[in-house]
Amino acid sequence: MDCDIARAAIAYAGTADLRPVLLASNQRETWTVASTQGSLKMCFDWVHYSDAADESASAVAEDYELEVELQRGPRSLVNEAALYLSRRYGLSPQLCSKYERGVSLIGAFGCETFAPAAEPSLEPALAAV
Repeated sequence: MDCDIARAAIAYAGTADLRPVLLASNQRETWTVASTQGSLKMCFDWVHYSDAADESASAVAEDYELEVELQRGPRSLVNEAALYLSRRYGLSPQLCSKYERGVSLIGAFGCETFAPAAEPSLEPALAAV
């Protein structure tokens, strides 16, 4: 693929011997949640992963992700929302990127599922809630 990103990656790696490993197709639904305290943007991603070497490009794995982004208001608003969603729906923070999860899910490079090095910690104010 000839594009700015590919040229930059090749220049950074110092080799033209790069090959695609993963195809990710992302469908996103977005909502804005507002209150007198501020507003949040919530994005639900449904990601289909496939092996880039497979010409059929059929989905090999799927992943779902909910992102919460502070648009306006104090940082505590997004922290409280994330804590509520985590407790209410059993969601856990992801420390890996979509790319890392995709590579793991399709088994590229023979790697196992990525596991966080340590349990993520909440801010002290949230841990006491």
